[in-house]
Amino acid sequence: MALPGGRLALGRRNEIVLVSPGSKPVRLGVHEEWVYGLAASPRHDLLLAGDNKGNARVWDITRRKLRCELPRSAGLRAASFDPSG
Repeated sequence: MALPGGRLALGRRNEIVLVSPGSKPVRLGVHEEWVYGLAASPRHDLLLAGDNKGNARVWDITRRKLRCELPRSAGLRAASFDPSG
């Protein structure tokens, strides 16, 4: 997922990483399975990530901390934020 400043948020097995141009990937957070669903908030300060085990977590991109975890459901393959915020 593309973020401002040329950065990328990438879902991988058991983790989410942030990649900036010319820098090594930095781990944003840990998940229990492959992360398939990623969505950035309209202000690009939060990242919603869903994994194959059904975990949905909201990460604070700036502070690189977990903001909250949503109740587990079936495996998540897509994520989105309401465009109005």
